[in-house]
Amino acid sequence: MSYPTKHGLSVHKGRHCKGRKTKKKPSRKGTVADRIISRLKVEEFQKTLEKVSISDEELENVYKFVYLGAAVAGDGNPEVTVQNRINIAWGSFNNYRKCLTSTKLPIRTRISLYRSLVVTPMTHASDAWIFTSQMKKKINGVNSKMLSQITKRTIHEEARQPSFDTVCHVLDRRWVYLGHIVRLDQHRALKKFLIELSPKEQPFLEGSLFADTNFRTIDEMLEAAANRKLWRELNPYNDDDENEENV
Repeated sequence: MSYPTKHGLSVHKGRHCKGRKTKKKPSRKGTVADRIISRLKVEEFQKTLEKVSISDEELENVYKFVYLGAAVAGDGNPEVTVQNRINIAWGSFNNYRKCLTSTKLPIRTRISLYRSLVVTPMTHASDAWIFTSQMKKKINGVNSKMLSQITKRTIHEEARQPSFDTVCHVLDRRWVYLGHIVRLDQHRALKKFLIELSPKEQPFLEGSLFADTNFRTIDEMLEAAANRKLWRELNPYNDDDENEENV
């Protein structure tokens, strides 16, 4: 490994070589460089695959593309979809940073603006996410970093007890969306697709809409969703009052 300056070399020696003659080269896994190299490898692999042509125009092979605001990965990786919305949310947050962090506005007002200006673009199409526990941690981590700049609480405090729980907000939306789907007519393609390709009882696919519920079977779910009022009462994620108290 080469270093362009003596200072860089001395820093490396101080961190990784001090007092240990057999010190191993530090792992690059998880670093920015590792992510860049992994992306480049994927792009090179895409070039080796067969291509599709429309008339005389040859279409470029890509690992992911954005359709209606949602990033779709070639291997179905749900992290690509979520990360794309997070990147957009950070862009929105930076655009409105001065307003969101202004101490001239009450915290309640700033969080309300944060919900409209940042959370809305971040959670676009979240009804269709494969919302696994890993994705929930990712969203909660980003949410806590942004909120800490607004409320001046620490990131850890916002992660444990967020001033606005974006994960719960997403789950609430998914619960409402699921109720709309299962109340559709039997011949509707969306309902048939969701029910016929899912297990009839627990355990459901992790991160799926069914996995957000505590119903043992799909039949129990269909019976509960048929009553709109009951379905709203059974929603365990509707905690708007709690969020207001935290503010």
